[in-house]
Amino acid sequence: MRCKILAILLILFIAIYSCKKPEQYSEIPEISFKDIRIENTYDTLDNHIKRVYLTFYVIDGDGDIGLDTSEHYPPYDTSSVYYHNLFIDEFEKINGIYEPIDLTVPLYYRIPNIVQKGKNKTLKADIIIKLDYTLPSLYDTIKYDFFIYDRALHKSNTVSTSDIILNN
Repeated sequence: MRCKILAILLILFIAIYSCKKPEQYSEIPEISFKDIRIENTYDTLDNHIKRVYLTFYVIDGDGDIGLDTSEHYPPYDTSSVYYHNLFIDEFEKINGIYEPIDLTVPLYYRIPNIVQKGKNKTLKADIIIKLDYTLPSLYDTIKYDFFIYDRALHKSNTVSTSDIILNN
């Protein structure tokens, strides 16, 4: 009798927890800075460079992060601000204060489409971006502020990196 009661309780426990709905997240992507990794290496022309790997974490409730390479129609056409979906502002540290760097070529990127499988479309992912700097760099210490857009054009929060030392 005692075994039957335990078996019934175990079955009820499993049934209750197997019916648990997945956690709900906002359709607006939320990003957080994870890591900066820097390596000394060489580019394809054999120039000595600093390669910066920016890693950030994203959570998006409907999982619509990224664009396919074939997507060049509105609102993702080349003349649109939404052609790119990752935007990075660069700042130089001067006497302990960050000043914006006026870049001739903006730091914009296209995150590739990340396809979710299954019923739960929530996307949780690490994204790694590679940025190269020729040496010696014009800047000693920099940081990035960045944000993303999802496919529905929801803008994420803006986050900052830690210090990035280029000339050492």
